Amino acid sequence: MDLKNKKVLITGGSSGIGKAIAIDLIAAGCQVIITGRDEDKLQQAATEIGAIPLAFDVSDYDLIPEKVAEVVATLGGIDVLINNAGIGNFDLLENININQFENVFSTHVHTTPSLLEALSFGVNNDENFLPIERRKRISIIDL
Repeated sequence: MDLKNKKVLITGGSSGIGKAIAIDLIAAGCQVIITGRDEDKLQQAATEIGAIPLAFDVSDYDLIPEKVAEVVATLGGIDVLINNAGIGNFDLLENININQFENVFSTHVHTTPSLLEALSFGVNNDENFLPIERRKRISIIDL
Protein backbone atom coordinates (compact mmCIF):
# COMPACT_ATOMS: atom_id res chain seq x y z
CA MET A 1 0.00 0.00 0.00
CA ASP A 2 1.38 3.39 -1.00
CA LEU A 3 1.16 5.74 1.97
CA LYS A 4 3.09 8.62 0.45
CA ASN A 5 1.34 11.94 1.09
CA LYS A 6 -1.49 10.37 3.09
CA LYS A 7 -2.88 12.75 5.72
CA VAL A 8 -3.00 11.11 9.14
CA LEU A 9 -4.32 12.11 12.56
CA ILE A 10 -3.03 10.07 15.51
CA THR A 11 -4.62 10.83 18.86
CA GLY A 12 -2.34 10.05 21.77
CA GLY A 13 0.69 10.29 19.52
CA SER A 14 3.24 11.82 21.86
CA SER A 15 4.39 8.51 23.37
CA GLY A 16 4.08 4.75 23.27
CA ILE A 17 2.22 2.99 20.47
CA GLY A 18 0.92 6.25 18.95
CA LYS A 19 4.41 7.70 18.67
CA ALA A 20 5.79 4.45 17.22
CA ILE A 21 3.04 4.40 14.59
CA ALA A 22 3.73 8.06 13.78
CA ILE A 23 7.43 7.32 13.26
CA ASP A 24 6.63 4.54 10.78
CA LEU A 25 4.02 6.57 8.90
CA ILE A 26 6.30 9.59 8.60
CA ALA A 27 9.05 7.30 7.28
CA ALA A 28 6.53 6.05 4.69
CA GLY A 29 5.91 9.63 3.51
CA CYS A 30 2.73 10.51 5.40
CA GLN A 31 1.85 13.93 6.77
CA VAL A 32 1.10 13.22 10.42
CA ILE A 33 -0.54 15.24 13.16
CA ILE A 34 -0.12 13.84 16.66
CA THR A 35 -2.19 14.91 19.62
CA GLY A 36 -1.64 14.84 23.34
CA ARG A 37 -2.64 16.59 26.54
CA ASP A 38 0.86 17.48 27.78
CA GLU A 39 1.97 20.30 25.48
CA ASP A 40 5.67 20.10 26.37
CA LYS A 41 5.82 16.34 25.86
CA LEU A 42 3.81 16.68 22.63
CA GLN A 43 6.09 19.39 21.23
CA GLN A 44 9.19 17.39 22.12
CA ALA A 45 7.85 14.24 20.45
CA ALA A 46 6.72 16.14 17.34
CA THR A 47 10.11 17.80 16.95
CA GLU A 48 11.91 14.50 17.49
CA ILE A 49 9.93 12.56 14.87
CA GLY A 50 8.92 15.26 12.38
CA ALA A 51 5.20 15.29 13.15
CA ILE A 52 2.83 18.24 13.48
CA PRO A 53 1.75 18.72 17.12
CA LEU A 54 -1.80 19.55 18.18
CA ALA A 55 -2.47 19.94 21.90
CA PHE A 56 -5.80 18.26 22.41
CA ASP A 57 -7.56 16.37 25.20
CA VAL A 58 -9.96 13.98 23.45
CA SER A 59 -12.05 13.70 26.61
CA ASP A 60 -13.06 17.35 26.15
CA TYR A 61 -15.88 16.52 23.74
CA ASP A 62 -16.88 20.15 23.24
CA LEU A 63 -13.48 20.87 21.65
CA ILE A 64 -13.47 17.91 19.27
CA PRO A 65 -15.20 19.66 16.32
CA GLU A 66 -12.87 22.66 16.56
CA LYS A 67 -9.75 20.48 16.78
CA VAL A 68 -10.86 18.26 13.89
CA ALA A 69 -11.48 21.37 11.79
CA GLU A 70 -7.95 22.50 12.66
CA VAL A 71 -6.58 19.12 11.51
CA VAL A 72 -8.49 19.27 8.22
CA ALA A 73 -7.36 22.87 7.61
CA THR A 74 -3.72 22.08 8.45
CA LEU A 75 -3.49 18.93 6.33
CA GLY A 76 -5.96 19.92 3.63
CA GLY A 77 -8.14 16.92 4.47
CA ILE A 78 -7.67 13.61 6.22
CA ASP A 79 -7.12 10.09 4.93
CA VAL A 80 -6.49 8.14 8.12
CA LEU A 81 -7.70 8.52 11.71
CA ILE A 82 -5.82 6.48 14.29
CA ASN A 83 -7.61 6.85 17.59
CA ASN A 84 -4.99 5.78 20.09
CA ALA A 85 -5.58 8.23 22.95
CA GLY A 86 -6.57 6.75 26.24
CA ILE A 87 -6.27 7.16 29.94
CA GLY A 88 -5.97 4.79 32.83
CA ASN A 89 -6.10 4.70 36.57
CA PHE A 90 -3.30 2.61 37.99
CA ASP A 91 -4.16 2.82 41.66
CA LEU A 92 -5.14 -0.24 43.65
CA LEU A 93 -8.62 -1.40 42.70
CA GLU A 94 -9.91 -0.76 46.21
CA ASN A 95 -8.90 2.92 45.84
CA ILE A 96 -10.71 3.49 42.53
CA ASN A 97 -14.26 4.81 42.63
CA ILE A 98 -17.04 4.56 40.05
CA ASN A 99 -16.45 8.12 38.77
CA GLN A 100 -12.85 7.23 37.93
CA PHE A 101 -14.01 4.07 36.11
CA GLU A 102 -16.60 6.07 34.19
CA ASN A 103 -14.01 8.64 33.14
CA VAL A 104 -11.71 5.95 31.73
CA PHE A 105 -14.62 4.16 30.03
CA SER A 106 -16.03 7.35 28.56
CA THR A 107 -12.69 8.46 27.15
CA HIS A 108 -12.09 5.11 25.48
CA VAL A 109 -15.61 4.49 24.19
CA HIS A 110 -17.01 7.90 23.27
CA THR A 111 -13.97 9.45 21.61
CA THR A 112 -14.16 7.59 18.28
CA PRO A 113 -17.83 8.41 17.58
CA SER A 114 -17.22 12.03 18.59
CA LEU A 115 -14.24 12.28 16.22
CA LEU A 116 -16.23 10.68 13.40
CA GLU A 117 -19.15 13.04 13.92
CA ALA A 118 -16.75 15.99 13.81
CA LEU A 119 -15.13 14.64 10.64
CA SER A 120 -18.57 14.35 9.08
CA PHE A 121 -20.02 17.70 10.08
CA GLY A 122 -17.24 19.99 11.35
CA VAL A 123 -17.75 22.80 13.81
CA ASN A 124 -21.05 24.15 12.49
CA ASN A 125 -22.85 20.85 11.89
CA ASP A 126 -22.26 21.37 8.16
CA GLU A 127 -22.84 18.19 6.16
CA ASN A 128 -20.53 19.59 3.47
CA PHE A 129 -17.59 20.00 5.88
CA LEU A 130 -15.94 17.05 4.17
CA PRO A 131 -17.70 15.88 1.02
CA ILE A 132 -19.33 12.47 1.36
CA GLU A 133 -16.97 10.91 -1.18
CA ARG A 134 -14.05 12.10 0.90
CA ARG A 135 -15.60 10.73 4.11
CA LYS A 136 -16.11 7.32 2.52
CA ARG A 137 -12.36 7.02 1.95
CA ILE A 138 -11.20 7.78 5.50
CA SER A 139 -9.54 4.75 7.08
CA ILE A 140 -10.22 4.45 10.79
CA ILE A 141 -8.08 2.50 13.23
CA ASP A 142 -9.21 2.40 16.84
CA LEU A 143 -6.67 1.10 19.35
